[in-house]
Amino acid sequence: MANFKIPKFKFENKKKVLFKHFLDYRKSELFFGIGIFFILSAPVIAALLFLISIVITSFNEKDDFFRNKYNYPLLICSLLLFISALLNSTILETNLIGWEKYLTWIGLANWIPLFYSYWAFQNLLTTSKSRVKVLKIFLIGSVPLFLSGFSQVWLNWHGPFRFLNNLIIWYQRPVDLNHPYNGMTSLFNNQNYAGAWLIIIWPMFLAFLFQKKLVGFKKFILIILTFASLVSIYLTRSRNAWIGTILSTQLVINKAFSISFFIVCILLVVSFISLNQFFPNNFYSFSKIFIPQILLTKFSNLGLENLSSYPRIFIWQSSLNFISQRPFFGWGAGSFPLLFANENSMQKYEHTHSLILELANSYGVLPSLIITGLVVYILFVSFNKIYLSNNKDEYLIFDKAWWASSFSLSLSQLFDIQYFDFRISITFWILLAGLTCKIRES
Repeated sequence: MANFKIPKFKFENKKKVLFKHFLDYRKSELFFGIGIFFILSAPVIAALLFLISIVITSFNEKDDFFRNKYNYPLLICSLLLFISALLNSTILETNLIGWEKYLTWIGLANWIPLFYSYWAFQNLLTTSKSRVKVLKIFLIGSVPLFLSGFSQVWLNWHGPFRFLNNLIIWYQRPVDLNHPYNGMTSLFNNQNYAGAWLIIIWPMFLAFLFQKKLVGFKKFILIILTFASLVSIYLTRSRNAWIGTILSTQLVINKAFSISFFIVCILLVVSFISLNQFFPNNFYSFSKIFIPQILLTKFSNLGLENLSSYPRIFIWQSSLNFISQRPFFGWGAGSFPLLFANENSMQKYEHTHSLILELANSYGVLPSLIITGLVVYILFVSFNKIYLSNNKDEYLIFDKAWWASSFSLSLSQLFDIQYFDFRISITFWILLAGLTCKIRES
C-alpha cells in the first residue's frame, strides 16, 4: 500500500488568509459608506468606521501616497503645524491667563489626521458612479436632521438627548422664532452649524431631483425631502445658509446663469448698502413693502457708515493685529478668545469668524496660505473640468452638485467657522477628495 501523507496545516498561512480577507478593498468601501450614513446622527460611530476604512485603504494603496502630488503641500503643512505646536509649547512665551500648552497639540487633530483621510478617501471616490453613491448616502443619512429640527420648532421637543453614555448627543436647543437671531439648530449645538450642513446637502437634492430616471414613489419621497431641506434652511435663520443656497442652486441648474446671477446679487447688495447709506429713513420704509421683515432685520446692519462697528469686521481687524505680532508660528490653538478678551474685556468671541484667519492665528501664516491655496486650486481646476468642458455625460449634474456643495461650504468658512465640528470637517475633506478624483480622471 502506497504511503499517503496528510499535508500539515500551517496556522501562519491561515492568519495571512484571514488578514488578506479583512483587508479586502470592498470592505473599505463598505465601512466608508456606513460611516457617511452615520456622520450626522452618530459622529463617534462614523469616526470609528472611517478609521477602519482608512486602515484597509492604506494597506491596499500604500504605494500611491507619494505618487499623489496633492499630498505634498499637506505634508509640508503638517511639518509646519508640528513645528508651531512644538515651539508654542516650549520656547515661545504666550503668557495668556487660562491658556494651556496642550491645547495647541489637541488642535492638530483638526488638521493632520484629516490630511491623511483626504488621500485615503480619494481611493474610494475614483469613479463618477462611486461619487453618486456617496451623494445618495449623504441624503439618506440627513433625514434625522429634519426629524430633529421640525420636532424642535413645532413640537417643542428640546434636548439635549444623549445616547450611549454621552457618546452621541442631539442638542435640539429651545428655539424662539420670534427672535430674529434665533433659529433651528436641530442635532447641532448652533443654528449656523445646521445651516452649514444644509448647504452641503441642498445641491445634492437638486441633482437627484433633476434626474430623469427617477420616477414614481421614489420621486415623490425625494420631492418631500427636498422641500423639507428648503424649509429647514429658512428656519435656521443663518445668513450663510441663505446665501449659499441661492448660489448653489444656480451652480447646479446652469453655470452661465449662475455667474451672471452672482454678479447681479453683488450689484443688488452694493445698491442696497449705498441707498441705505445715503437715504436711510426713506429707503428702509420703501424696502419694507418688498422685503420680508426677517430679511430686513438680518441685513439691516450692513451699512457703510461705520464698518469697524460691524462685529465681523471688528473681529477680523483684531485677528489681523494678533497675527501680525506672531506671523510665523502663531499663538497656539485656542488662544484667540483669550487674546481678544485681553484687549476687549467687555466682549467675548470664541474664534476669528474666518477659518483662514483662525489657522494663521493659531499656527502661523504659511500653513494657512498652503491650505487656502490648495483648496482654491482644487476648486478652480475642477470647475474648469466640470463646467467648461464639453463633457455631457449622465453624471454631469452630480459633478455640478458635488462642486456646488464644496464651494458653498468653503465660502461659508470665510465668514464663520463650522469646521471644528467633526461632521463638517470630515465632510469638507471628503468633498475635496471627490473633486481631486475628478481632476485626476484621464
